[in-house]
Parts: sequence; structure tokens; C-alpha cells
Amino acid sequence: MDGLRVAMKHGHLHCEVYDLIKGSHASKAEWSACFQSQGNSISMIHDPRRMDLSPFEIDLLNAIAESYQEVETWELPELTHEFQEWVQSLQTGTARPISSEQLVRVLDFSEEEIAGSLHEAESHSQLMQRLGE
Repeated sequence: MDGLRVAMKHGHLHCEVYDLIKGSHASKAEWSACFQSQGNSISMIHDPRRMDLSPFEIDLLNAIAESYQEVETWELPELTHEFQEWVQSLQTGTARPISSEQLVRVLDFSEEEIAGSLHEAESHSQLMQRLGE
């Protein structure tokens, strides 16, 4: 499960999305059908629909978008620079992985909750890998 997120100069990013933007991911054709990269900018050229998002994920994304709709484009990544997992992972100008353990530790979980969360995340990851085969 570790290494699914990366801390970058302008904030957090999921590693698979980062790979898609760079053009080095197995789903590149599907990504390219919906998004176009122009330098550091990405434009949607075709609506990808909701794809595999659960109703919970859709609701969460809508709530986050609504909460930050008034924030300027380059102000938003600056807000993420206050997150401890970003501070702990970033080295100036370098993309660094953010581990699952870092994420749960900054949330002040107990050691028991951390162990349980990491075990559950690993079990989920293994299940998804088996289902994908």
C-alpha cells in the first residue's frame, strides 16, 4: 500500500495520476482519450464519467470541491504545505513517496489504531491485486 501518494513541490498527488501525466502508465490510452497535457497544465477534452468511483468517493470529492471553490488555483497547493505528511516527505524540488504509516500517524491515532489501519489497508491492497489478476 505504501508509495501510492507522492509529495511534490505544488502539493500531494496520487502516484498513478503522476505516472499518467508523465505518460508512463498502463492506462495511458484511456487517460489520453479524456485528458490532454500542455506543459504543466492538464485539460479535460472528454468527460471520463465517474468510472469506478463509489458513491462515498463521489460525495467526498464533491464536498471537498465545494469547501475549496473560492480558493485560487495556486493558493490550494500552498494549503497542503501545512500537512505534516507533506512536510515530512518533501525535499525541495523532489517528488517523495508519502507512506500509509505517515498518513495515519499525523492523524494522532493510537499505536493500536495505526496497526489496525495499516493491516486493513494491506489486506485491501492484496485483495484488489488478486481480483485484478
